[in-house]
Parts: sequence; structure tokens; C-alpha cells
Amino acid sequence: FAQAFSKACSFQRQSLWSPSADGETLYTSLEEYMPKVYSGSIYNDSLIIEGRYLENQFNFADKIEVREQIIFTDLYGNVFRYKVKRITHSDNINSEKFQSDNQALTIFVKHNSSYIIIYSE
Repeated sequence: FAQAFSKACSFQRQSLWSPSADGETLYTSLEEYMPKVYSGSIYNDSLIIEGRYLENQFNFADKIEVREQIIFTDLYGNVFRYKVKRITHSDNINSEKFQSDNQALTIFVKHNSSYIIIYSE
């Protein structure tokens, strides 16, 4: 699990390419599928990450349980440990709720037509 989360947070921007009928190369950005910092920072316990339920990204979101640990390693090798406090499901995302919840780490994952929201401290 920790390995999958670390991989999810270290994706690089990528593009897919495919030749068109006239021989030109078409590029499709994968940016919309990559995890992103929605707001906050890991360094002041206010990080909110958004992602999608994809293999090797956040497909653990429906399997994780309260009291499990999330381990995040930044690019400098600093290790941050979080304990899952609460998991909710929502049809939409309300940023005001995230801002007022004061969790050290919040991850929200688009899964089918709803969101899995993981709150950690």
C-alpha cells in the first residue's frame, strides 16, 4: 500500500502520442489522470490531494480502513506518516468542507460517479 501511494505521488507529466491519418503526431495529456495537490502543504499539515481510482494510483481507496497508516516520502527523502481517521463518500466535492476540517492529510479519489474521501492525521 505505501509503495503504491509513493508511486502515485511521484508521477511525472506524460503524454501519449499516436500518428494521425495525415502522419502528424497527436498528443493527449495525461495530466488530468495524475494525482495533484489540491491545496495545502505536507510541511504544515494541511495537504489535500486529488486523484483517480486507477491502477498504481489510488485504487487502494476503497480497501483502506480507519486506523491504517499512510506513508508519504517527499523528493528529499523526508518520511511523513499519517493515520487514517475517517473515510466518507460523496457525490460531489465541497472545498469549504476540506478547508475547515483541519486534517493533516486529506485524499479525495474519483471512483465511478462519486468520491472516496480519506481524512488522516
